[in-house]
Amino acid sequence: QYDNGYFNIVEIFAASLDDSAVIDLKHKYEEVGFMVKIVKYGDIHEAHDKLYQGFFHLNKTIERINRKYTQYCTQQTEQLARFNEKSQYEYISGHYYKDGFQGSNNLVECVGDDLLDHETKLVILEAAAGMGKTSTAYEILNYISSHRDKLIIPLLIELTKNRGARIFRHVIDDEIDRNFPGLKRDLIVKEIRNGNILLIIDGFDELLSQQKGQSSSEDDSGSAQTMLDTIAELLQDNSKARIVLTSRKSTIFVGEQFDAWKDETLKGISVCRYQIAHPTIQDWLGFNKVEILKSKGITLESINNPVLLNVLRNTSEEEIAGIENGKSIIDLYFDKLLERERIRQDLSLSIEEQKTVFAYLAKEFVSFEIMSEEGNFLKDILLEAVLKSNIDEYMSRYIEVERKPQDEEEFAMKFVHHALMDRVKPLSNKIGFINEFIFGIFIAEAINKSILSIETSGLLNPQYILMASEAFAIEGDDNRKLLYDKSKDIINLLDEKQRLQIELTLLKTTAQQYNGIYFESRIFQNISLLDYGFANCTFFACTFKECKIKLSLFDNCSFINCQFYDMIIEPNDEAIDSLYFVECIGGEELIDKCSKPVLQDSETEVDFRKTILENFWMPGKDRAESRRSPSAIFRGTRPQDRKWISEALDELLKNGILEISCGYYNLRHEKMTEVRQILGRD
Repeated sequence: QYDNGYFNIVEIFAASLDDSAVIDLKHKYEEVGFMVKIVKYGDIHEAHDKLYQGFFHLNKTIERINRKYTQYCTQQTEQLARFNEKSQYEYISGHYYKDGFQGSNNLVECVGDDLLDHETKLVILEAAAGMGKTSTAYEILNYISSHRDKLIIPLLIELTKNRGARIFRHVIDDEIDRNFPGLKRDLIVKEIRNGNILLIIDGFDELLSQQKGQSSSEDDSGSAQTMLDTIAELLQDNSKARIVLTSRKSTIFVGEQFDAWKDETLKGISVCRYQIAHPTIQDWLGFNKVEILKSKGITLESINNPVLLNVLRNTSEEEIAGIENGKSIIDLYFDKLLERERIRQDLSLSIEEQKTVFAYLAKEFVSFEIMSEEGNFLKDILLEAVLKSNIDEYMSRYIEVERKPQDEEEFAMKFVHHALMDRVKPLSNKIGFINEFIFGIFIAEAINKSILSIETSGLLNPQYILMASEAFAIEGDDNRKLLYDKSKDIINLLDEKQRLQIELTLLKTTAQQYNGIYFESRIFQNISLLDYGFANCTFFACTFKECKIKLSLFDNCSFINCQFYDMIIEPNDEAIDSLYFVECIGGEELIDKCSKPVLQDSETEVDFRKTILENFWMPGKDRAESRRSPSAIFRGTRPQDRKWISEALDELLKNGILEISCGYYNLRHEKMTEVRQILGRD
């Protein structure tokens, strides 16, 4: 019996009752006013599937999901059409890494198949700002919904779009209620845990940045763990749930704290980690356009952003031939877009004046710590803080009365409805910059032009500096360095990995020494490491490509499962004996210069194989764990011991006691005799 709605209806599942008992039961319900339906199912699983399809209106729900996907594609096409009327949105699957290894299949299909295999799973999808996390989330949504035979409903929750609740659990509850009106939340949660409703939570780090405000990094970690604990509740206790989280690259999902939480909270649950790499330029532009750009001496890495590549994709070869450098690509974008907007909206501002207005507006967004707001609120910001004293001058430029806006409010609304602004979703009144890349460009411009004071409290939120640095990768050396210099005091307040990311983006080198850090799945490309370096650091599954380095700047560092391409070693660099390489690809020119470390007498007394294996089989435990992450292997070890840990790890791999699989180290249980001997537990 399900008592919800106007009609009193009872459905009798006739499994074990004989016919007479079923008829008697039917009459009893009819006597008290119920409409009764007798149904026979083959078994309890068939009964569940039929009821699930009925209660959740499976066909209509999938159709609604398909409409949501179509709306998103249409919205993206409309944004592109502002630059070129013939443009069409098309998702391009770029390179990615799965658990530290480069993937070879289509990213969306790979993630989608992971979710369809009926294994309890947490999938983490990371990418830098503007690298297609939301587009990928929508493509996964579409891929899952296309497999109707699986009877699975994918539920996409966009945390950037839900500002009604600031507590993660409340956001989840709000989205569940909104997507399945009329159904009890307990029933919906049950089907999530049954694996029939898959959660795709886009922008996990966005809500975290709302929650933390001005808090310390220690508080940030606590907020992240609280959010992760909410996710863990859906995955525990024999759950079959599958959940995808998308996030910017951050410290949330790496390091000892996350590994410790995962090992404690998600025992036996599969955790897959995908990282979206920069898109492949050849796939976006084709051979001819790439060759034209190369002939101009443009560093392709500087334009490796979906926004810029979309511009070039929708620009003719003749126009590309007129491009002088990477910066001129974004200039081309703004020149075309803002000139079209000047004519379309009859704006009295030049292209440069329009850009200045949006730099001031970006400053206000940062000050208020917002990504979008209601149109009327933005209008007030424009009038009170952005246009201010210039508005009389702008209004006076309208000579013809019929073209002149009726009042200042109507004039300000031209910028609210500008092509650089857009609704955050089709049926919302919230408006923000059209994408994070454009927002980042104007944040950087506001900083460089001193429109945005570096003391502004809102800038303490690292997301703005990270967005600005990512967007300014296309700029010339002088502008990038100016942004770094003006932001240095704030950058130095960030955690070490965020600082390194910004330094490599803006300076193409390191600006300080890094000590005792574990790096995983980081890409070092087209950078110089000649002044400051790394000491006692471990690099796991990192890629070094076209880097100019001074080997002596790496002191007591280990490289595990790393890849090296087209490296340039500083000539006459001194030979060193404090680097160790395990299961790496390429880099022979580095390895040849590094002599194998020799254990000192005091160090030979320590069996570092035992240190590693105790991570799998802790003293006092009855049995060994099967899997450990790379960071867990090095957890708690002294920096000066890491080269010996690397050597012992290499030996355990060669002897088949450990093996690498999907970015993790697995203990081979058929080798337990050797394990017991090393641990002294015979």
